[in-house]
Amino acid sequence: MHHTPSDKTVYLTFDDGIEPGTQEVLNVLEENNTAATFFLTGIHTRYSCDKGRADTLDILNRIRQHHALGNHSYTHCYGCYQEYYQQGLLTDDRGTRLSVTSDFQQQDHFIHRLTEDIYPFTTAVPRLARLPAKNAWQLSAPPFRKTERGAEAAAGSLFQAGYEVFGWDDEWKMSFDFAQDIKQIKEELMAAITGYPDYTRLYPWFDMLAPEHIHKDRLTEPWMDVFKRILLHPKQHFVLLMHDRAFRQHPAYQAADQLHLLIRFLKSAGIRFRTLTDYMKPLRNGSV
Repeated sequence: MHHTPSDKTVYLTFDDGIEPGTQEVLNVLEENNTAATFFLTGIHTRYSCDKGRADTLDILNRIRQHHALGNHSYTHCYGCYQEYYQQGLLTDDRGTRLSVTSDFQQQDHFIHRLTEDIYPFTTAVPRLARLPAKNAWQLSAPPFRKTERGAEAAAGSLFQAGYEVFGWDDEWKMSFDFAQDIKQIKEELMAAITGYPDYTRLYPWFDMLAPEHIHKDRLTEPWMDVFKRILLHPKQHFVLLMHDRAFRQHPAYQAADQLHLLIRFLKSAGIRFRTLTDYMKPLRNGSV
């Protein structure tokens, strides 16, 4: 069935925060009175707290008040994706491993501890989850499952633990330079490790605003390309994946302006914006 733009709802989703760029994204969304879903990663949020706890809590509060908060794991696999999904990450020299579900539960507890003085923990709203580096869906109402190869067990275990697992329909393309840096670090360190690895060394903090890093992980296509794909896509309810850091501020990169233009022109085409907490409602009515 073909849908006109005025029939379409777009769900803007942002992965990997809290990190440089999250605040810029929030500013654009608030300027445009637009809600989105933020899939936060524990280790990145902890790095953000180390740099500025008050600013991090302010960002969390803004997300909680105006948007939807999702779980993108605590570790983000520490970049060890194959091990994470096949066996779980080693946690000690005795062979104990961290399961995917335990990692996501750790993230829930981390966010709860971080924010318990600001607002009470609640499970009344859907528990939204997105797997790191895997496009996997497993939703409850009505039952819907579509998983990328290698993510079936992880999505299933999260679903059984009470999460609604969301993938995406399209992605605003960007470079992944930091991932290549992490891969190189991992190869060099793992060659010298004979036991339990220190994953924090394999997945270090980068100063994304430093001159040597400011060009990394940037958008590789203009907003108009994304706009056209959304309009032409047959799905009535469309989930767009983006990453916060692609929108971090720098005079040479006007990515926040690109996001503003995308939202503005989608709205002018009659497209609505919702958070993923509302995604289940059209599914219950049989419309996808």
